[in-house]
Amino acid sequence: MKERVLEFVGVCREFQTEQGTLTAVENLSLSAAPGEVVALVGPSGCGKTTLLNMAAGILSPTRGRVIRAAATRVAYVFQEPRLLPWKTVEENLRFVQEGVFPEGEAARIRKEILDQAGLTQFRQAYPHELSGGLKQRVELARALVVQPSLLLLDEPFKSLDSPARRQLQNLLKAEHGRQGFTVLLVTHDPEEAVLLADRVVLLSERPARIRRELPLEMPRERRSLDQAVIHSSLEKIHMAAAAAG
Repeated sequence: MKERVLEFVGVCREFQTEQGTLTAVENLSLSAAPGEVVALVGPSGCGKTTLLNMAAGILSPTRGRVIRAAATRVAYVFQEPRLLPWKTVEENLRFVQEGVFPEGEAARIRKEILDQAGLTQFRQAYPHELSGGLKQRVELARALVVQPSLLLLDEPFKSLDSPARRQLQNLLKAEHGRQGFTVLLVTHDPEEAVLLADRVVLLSERPARIRRELPLEMPRERRSLDQAVIHSSLEKIHMAAAAAG
């Protein structure tokens, strides 16, 4: 059996509301292999964040199973920064490393990631002293310093302008190349999915079901440099979405 870092098996997630039962995810099965980048693309409110929360163990499925490989270290980057306001940039990073690495190793990793993220000069700054783009950069750096085996990304670049978005996408690609973690990425942007993912999973309106899976066989490095490849992949995604609909 092929190795999996994460697997959803017949997963259903329901919520009880004043209006009755709301089904966010229904009978969904999906897996992610070591080092694979899987992008979830679907309409707003379809259940993508619910899937990430189940992958993280924040939520449990109502039915079905979520399986993570043994000793999986999970890191989660949310849409909006969730930094501890009373800690500096470096203290925010150190906090998540506690109990994960010996301090000497943790300090070395922090320095590398702070340098890679262009945050060294801000290491003693507090979150309220940073711009929105810098806060999101710290959020991503905080996830990377634990050297996760599974990285969950919930539209982490959504609120950034194009230069900041490209900078963080490049940081993610560089660290993925170095660390080799598995990524489950939620995005509304098909182009971002093409630039970052190995496989795009198209989801339906709520409750989330898989409409289509689209492997992107061209290496990501070539896709990022070749606009023709990007446009061809985007066309395939749009055609797949239309056919699935």
